[in-house]
Amino acid sequence: MPELRPNTVNIETGLILGSSFVQGRGETFVVTDPCTEEEVVTMHAATAEDIDEAVGIAAKAQKAYYSLGPEQWSSKLHKLADLIDENMHELASLDALCMGRPLSMAADIGLASKTIRLSASSAVTHHGQSSQQMSDAFSFTLREPFGVCAAICPWNVPVVLCASKLGPALATGNAIIVKTSERSPLSLILLGKLVLAAGIPAGTVQIVHGKGDVGAMLASHPRIRRLAFTGSTAVGRKVLQMAAQSNLKRVTLELGGKGAALVFDDADLKEAVEAIAFSISWLSGQLCMCQSRIYVHESVAERFVEAFKALYLNTPMGDSFDENSIMGPMVDPRARDSVTKVLENAEKEGGVISQGSIPSGKGFYVPATIIQGLSENSEVVKQEIFGPVVHINTFATEAEALALANDTEYGLYCSVFTSDGSRAIRCAKGLSSGLISINQSAPVFDLTLPFGGLRQSGLGREWGTEVLDEWTEVKSVAWKL
Repeated sequence: MPELRPNTVNIETGLILGSSFVQGRGETFVVTDPCTEEEVVTMHAATAEDIDEAVGIAAKAQKAYYSLGPEQWSSKLHKLADLIDENMHELASLDALCMGRPLSMAADIGLASKTIRLSASSAVTHHGQSSQQMSDAFSFTLREPFGVCAAICPWNVPVVLCASKLGPALATGNAIIVKTSERSPLSLILLGKLVLAAGIPAGTVQIVHGKGDVGAMLASHPRIRRLAFTGSTAVGRKVLQMAAQSNLKRVTLELGGKGAALVFDDADLKEAVEAIAFSISWLSGQLCMCQSRIYVHESVAERFVEAFKALYLNTPMGDSFDENSIMGPMVDPRARDSVTKVLENAEKEGGVISQGSIPSGKGFYVPATIIQGLSENSEVVKQEIFGPVVHINTFATEAEALALANDTEYGLYCSVFTSDGSRAIRCAKGLSSGLISINQSAPVFDLTLPFGGLRQSGLGREWGTEVLDEWTEVKSVAWKL
């Protein structure tokens, strides 16, 4: 039996400005449960006036927060990580309620606390550098915070993709205004409460809500000096343009993907099947790094496809609060209809389609889908679908596999399955992708390494030991001796 859904009556839904919950002055929007199609809550969006107020509060709070110094920043971030762990189930439940991600698939909440801890540890070791190139001077760099920053967070993994921005921002002495997605705002409201409970000074982190127009207010605000955005490539272009036209604020963009998995003839097929099926099952394919293109060596393709169909098409799909569910619905009817239209077009193009089943009754469900036989120029192969849809094709040589994988404008995440170490390294060098996994697949990645894409998958990096540099400005100083 599914768990009872949370009682939403007691969930705060206002903006967090300073230490207060304040109703936004903007239009209302409705958050809908994609499993039941019922309203969860009606909320008020922020206005330009609200954003101006938040920026003013942040500017004042940042000066006080910066004066605390790295040891206090680190201590408070460690406390925040502890609170995330203590509230993991509630955070996961709010996401399950708003965007249908099954509770059984909520490992990203744990990644959020790990991300905050990494930032906390880095806060006390982050430093500039010195040089002895000038014989008559002592030269060194200073790393300083931007001041007021902003984060525009996505609906699909809001807590961890907020942590990846909030953590390094706070570890370097910045203040940050976080915009939630109108589709799944509630978990970040709770995160904002945990920030205050951790003793992080009021106004250092503020939470605002709304649709794209609110994000545009942040991207174009002249007093915000640093912005991190996660979302589609189309919106990312607009964010970059607004940032440039306002005050040339520093921008990080984590955008779309069209990941490829390469399965060679010497691969452990069971391992490959399980890893790739999990990649496309997690969030029902609504993830930029999922492996939606599969290229299999022609000599093992028949065995791979048979095993992949048996596993993936039978992945349990259902209510997000059912402990047996692995796949959930699309986030809203627009997303469901978009994927359905893609499948209709694929069928018209002659694609061979195999599908699993969907639950009866309400819910924005799309069945697990495998497509074969389409041209490499088809919509399914070229465009980010953001649904539980994979296309499988074959290759004969390593060179062909790399050419197929790289034939995309995206470059976020690719996987290689092989038992040949030399081939694995050749593929890692040959793939045009920011993240490459060997014998594993998305969403697996190492939090201590940089995360981000090449080409139209983004600009800049999140995570990794160097990420704090991205949240500071650098000054070079030469002191004559």
